[in-house]
Amino acid sequence: MKIVTCCSRSGSSFICQLLHEIGADFGDEKNLVNPDKWNNKGYFENRSVNTLNHELLFGPWSSSKLWVDTMWPRNPITRIRKLSTLALAPIISRKSFISRRSQKKQKSLESLAKELNGKVIKDPRFCYLMNAWEKTKEIESALFVLRHPWESCRSMSKQTGLPLALTYLGWKDSILSFFENDHEFPIKIVSYDSFFEEDKNLESMKILFDFLEIDFDKDKAKETLNRSIDPKMRNYSTREKALPKSINQLYQKILDGHYTKTI
Repeated sequence: MKIVTCCSRSGSSFICQLLHEIGADFGDEKNLVNPDKWNNKGYFENRSVNTLNHELLFGPWSSSKLWVDTMWPRNPITRIRKLSTLALAPIISRKSFISRRSQKKQKSLESLAKELNGKVIKDPRFCYLMNAWEKTKEIESALFVLRHPWESCRSMSKQTGLPLALTYLGWKDSILSFFENDHEFPIKIVSYDSFFEEDKNLESMKILFDFLEIDFDKDKAKETLNRSIDPKMRNYSTREKALPKSINQLYQKILDGHYTKTI
């Protein structure tokens, strides 16, 4: 299986829409998370994967029912319960805890991974869980979707109500959790923002074709972009937004290809 992941609110659903248009198989639509106001064209996320990933990440401390088909509703009680999970995340999602949970659920991981052989699977939680899934020996490659940190973190802040400073910390934690592990499969990085720049979008489409291991079709790439691109999806003011120093350094490091890996 091929993995698509990212920091939360980084445009991976849009990227998966493009992947789907050019031939990616995400499995039975009945098993995918329903669209909502945050992603009205769908998340392209498998419920079984999301449920298992949530259990690996948070254990018994947080019900997966609150997270798989329920994103950020207006109901204040639900929002408080979800925010309390995020508040406890640094404690209950330690690597040692995830490792223990993954050992207990190894059979479930292997069974689900085999079931999804040949499929493209997307979930931001993979940032923290690749080591657990890698043990199944079923991962072919991974695509990491990168978005300008201000856009990503501002969207997280808007969705959750958390201050921007905290969402920057979440962005950094996701990045480091994914990239500072030595994975045994190819990793490709694609910039969400590049799809809205005429001098870069075809090169980014090539990355998607390559990820799916299909020959690049320039005409199909252009048609897919024309059908899918909406300029409102990108806030161009990010070009003028200053980032915290540590965030900007990490972002530039990724843009410079420091973490790109091919095998």
